Amino acid sequence: MTSRRSPFALLLRTLVPAALLAAAASGASAQEPPGDYVSVKVYADRDVYQPGDTARVAVELRIDPRVHVNSDSPKDEFAIPTALSWDEPPAGVALSAVRWPKAEWKAFEFTDGEKIPVFEGKVRAYLTATVPKDAERGGTVKVTGTLKAQGCTHSACYAPQKDSVTLKLRVAEEGEESLPVNESKFEGGAAAQ
Repeated sequence: MTSRRSPFALLLRTLVPAALLAAAASGASAQEPPGDYVSVKVYADRDVYQPGDTARVAVELRIDPRVHVNSDSPKDEFAIPTALSWDEPPAGVALSAVRWPKAEWKAFEFTDGEKIPVFEGKVRAYLTATVPKDAERGGTVKVTGTLKAQGCTHSACYAPQKDSVTLKLRVAEEGEESLPVNESKFEGGAAAQ
């Protein structure tokens, strides 16, 4: 005589393993970083520059709302600061130090209620770049670099993200007028240093 299983038992036998797998997957994904959590763009303040001019430069970070990143000067020695490093610039190009915005002080689960300095949302850092006096007219001065930022949720931090950054400054042709651009990116205390 064969025993018959109830439809309810068969349903449980099917659903319980599926639920356990889903729970395990969601627990694993909770520990995974949320992908590319910072995007970065570089803006110059004019469309062209004369040889020897100084450009104002804005570096804008858009941070995924699911995370914050450490500020440029984290309080904890083990926290990785947000940093912008430049490769060796072309001869005659002078770059100033990067001026980061004021960080927000917030507490998180992993800080046990202690506030730490972080960046969230959209932030802009500023610097200046000097075009070489002997720059070729009609050419482009290009400097490459890397943005490094460590993202954290309320409960965990992830390996730092690194993004390539390129600053391009077009050199004016003889007699070409230089016009302001990206003006909204330079509002709020982004004057040349």
